[in-house]
Amino acid sequence: MRKMSRPILPRRLRGRLFRVCPWFFVFAALGCNLLGGGPSKVKAGELFETGETRYDVYFREVHELQMASASGSDERKAACRSLVDALKLNPDAAEVSVVQAAHERVSQVARDVGPIKLEVTSDDAHLTASNAENVDESTRELFRSIEICAHDEAQRAKTMRSVPARVDELSKAGRDLQPHVRDDFARRGGRIGMDVQEELGVSYGVLDAISLTARIGARGAEDFVADLQRAVVTEPGTNQEGSPDKAIARGSRGKSDRTESKGDSKTDFKPDSKPTAKAEPKPPPKPRADKPKPKPPPSEVFNP
Repeated sequence: MRKMSRPILPRRLRGRLFRVCPWFFVFAALGCNLLGGGPSKVKAGELFETGETRYDVYFREVHELQMASASGSDERKAACRSLVDALKLNPDAAEVSVVQAAHERVSQVARDVGPIKLEVTSDDAHLTASNAENVDESTRELFRSIEICAHDEAQRAKTMRSVPARVDELSKAGRDLQPHVRDDFARRGGRIGMDVQEELGVSYGVLDAISLTARIGARGAEDFVADLQRAVVTEPGTNQEGSPDKAIARGSRGKSDRTESKGDSKTDFKPDSKPTAKAEPKPPPKPRADKPKPKPPPSEVFNP
């Protein structure tokens, strides 16, 4: 049985399809951008411009908040960079590492300069030592770096605390613009009105995320400043570990009360240690001899 051959297109028609098909695929690839539904500039962190002053002011403020929110971690690193360098830590060291290292350095310095205290207000941070005359140049630089770090972090927390209120005002301004988009952009034609509507809708979710990030960042900065204050404060009569020293009792043999009580503590007892002679149990006392029973009366004498 003879197989049916496939129809062969004329050469002229094949040439036309070859020239037309590439353009078809180009338009298909660009269809989303030409017909709408492309990626949002606001969501991508880019500045969206409309050519209308009221709308451009709104989208510019949204973009500024986005940029400020994205640079929060860099601002924290810049605020404490001098302290991180003074403590000889990695530039990307975690906050807990900075606090611990600052505590260890200040504890060593306190032996010479006495009790230390860090006071932080809304506008200033000041570190003091009771024996300021013993503060050398390296210690002064350490104190200065602690003050800068605490001050800048307190200011950053203050700034971030104001972001949620600004976000609420900006969101209200965007929602007030939304009903007028159709009339404001109808004369220009094309998709500009639809694009503005879509970017306004995206901006509300972006602003909510910025507000949440600001609240979390402010709380983190405040906690860091409080931890740094506790880490560098040393009180009179404290040793390097931060526990108060106890006076040596009179009549003792050079041992403090803390040392003597430590040996008597139950937590220091080791079950597997060998008992000493004093710890051996004493033998039980011998039972006392029973008193002889009284003789029965004559009437009760047994007579076999």
